[in-house]
Amino acid sequence: MVSDQLLVESCPVGDVLHPCPGEPLAAVAVLALTGALEARGATPALTGPASLSQADQLRLIAEATGRSLRYEEISQQEARADMIAAGTPAEIADVLLGIAAHSVDVPAQVSPGVEQLTGSPGRSFAQWAREHAEGFR
Repeated sequence: MVSDQLLVESCPVGDVLHPCPGEPLAAVAVLALTGALEARGATPALTGPASLSQADQLRLIAEATGRSLRYEEISQQEARADMIAAGTPAEIADVLLGIAAHSVDVPAQVSPGVEQLTGSPGRSFAQWAREHAEGFR
């Protein structure tokens, strides 16, 4: 939930680290659809250029939107209830929360795959946040 003063994070397991979104997947898709990936051998993992915590991602969204946002952790029970209320089966919610719990303070894999395939690095999360700032206002 985003308000002028608060973003409530529904992952109750600490500051999980994720690779940034925003890589140019369309360019990689073109390579795949035209068969150009086959000539390159094994396809590397596709990630953003950095591993950022949820708090870092929120800070970058706040900077891009000019909003005052803060990170607030909720309990595992609240997160599970919210996920189930949103239609996630209980078993899936439990698996997702378990995966998140094992990811705390573990940097996400970052791969140069996008740059290797396209010749251009993936966009940073800060760039992505600026490009999508209006959607967060």
